[in-house]
Amino acid sequence: MAATAADPPMPDDRVRIFVSSPADVGHERALSKDLTDRLAQEYLPYFKLQTILWEEEALTADRSFQAGLTKPEDCDIVLVILWTRLGSPLPEEPYRGMTGTEWEFFNAVEAATRAGRPEVLVYKKTAPKLVDITDAETAHEAVADQRRLSEFFRTNFFNEDNTFRRAFRTFGSDAEFRELVEVQLRKLLNRRISVERRFATGDLRWHGSPFRPDRPFEPGDE
Repeated sequence: MAATAADPPMPDDRVRIFVSSPADVGHERALSKDLTDRLAQEYLPYFKLQTILWEEEALTADRSFQAGLTKPEDCDIVLVILWTRLGSPLPEEPYRGMTGTEWEFFNAVEAATRAGRPEVLVYKKTAPKLVDITDAETAHEAVADQRRLSEFFRTNFFNEDNTFRRAFRTFGSDAEFRELVEVQLRKLLNRRISVERRFATGDLRWHGSPFRPDRPFEPGDE
């Protein structure tokens, strides 16, 4: 039977995880996809996990790349992964000359401030990157990229007295990255299950967080 305007909307049981990053962390994007695909199977009894990656979007020629992408503000969790650069600048209007990753970060945190969603996790890779100093142009671009990235963190994650304004996590290896992302995602997903169950039962009291980060929420974790 076809739905009518009077029909209530179907419940959306998806949890959408948006991955934002420049091209220099393509390896970490793949690791994120592998991890979220695995978690999707574990958490399937509770909700559907959907990973949003620009390279998997159906981009059409009637609009720009950025305009055709799902927005971070329309997702539930946003992973921002950075290393040596912020990416290439977008058009001045309507993106104010920001890079795609910058714009996605601000779109996410402004929505979180306004509506409490999405939850934004930021990761910064600390491993060194080799640069060919015999190629003067490449070396100059690498230095300029690093300066812009450092300024981005200085202005958005630190106060003037050098105290933290926003949280972010650092990693130096694949193993560290996998562990950080998995532990933090599990905590957010388990919390979501716990809150939704309390709303369903009318019990909105906070009972702590008794479940371990190395497994999904299970019956009795309330």
